[in-house]
Amino acid sequence: MPQTIQETATCATCPFYQSRQDGTDKGWCGLFNIFARETHSQTQDCVNEIAVQEIDEQATAQEELNEYIEVQAQDIAPIQQPIAAVATLDSIEVDSDFDPDFGTMYRVWKSYHLLGTFYQALGDRKWVAQPVGSSFRPRLNTPEQAQLTIIAVASNSLKTSNKAA
Repeated sequence: MPQTIQETATCATCPFYQSRQDGTDKGWCGLFNIFARETHSQTQDCVNEIAVQEIDEQATAQEELNEYIEVQAQDIAPIQQPIAAVATLDSIEVDSDFDPDFGTMYRVWKSYHLLGTFYQALGDRKWVAQPVGSSFRPRLNTPEQAQLTIIAVASNSLKTSNKAA
């Protein structure tokens, strides 16, 4: 049976060892931040810590790759956030219905009170908010802005009506 000779690993073969390159065997262990010599034998602590460092480096590289892919995908095809048929947030609900003039018309409700409607204009693709009881009809960039505008106008009208009472 052939016998294999296993070479003893030393600090000199470690990727974390930094030689002083002055003709001596002195250097610095970047893994443990201590003085080292090229002739020191590799310990089990070295083996374990190098394995951990390699795993950390691989995990970091994988994380960076995933982040890069996500950024590239977002540049190629930005994710459009669909509006849910019914979304509830602090008793505010949004639902939708088809309107022959405007296409899909979204309605914003608080309890059983209609606060307003919004839709996406066909020409410029802007979102038009229509708060109830107001002639204010802003053209906005996102459906979220339209919802928030309707809620803000409704909140202001409630504050105004409460002060008048």
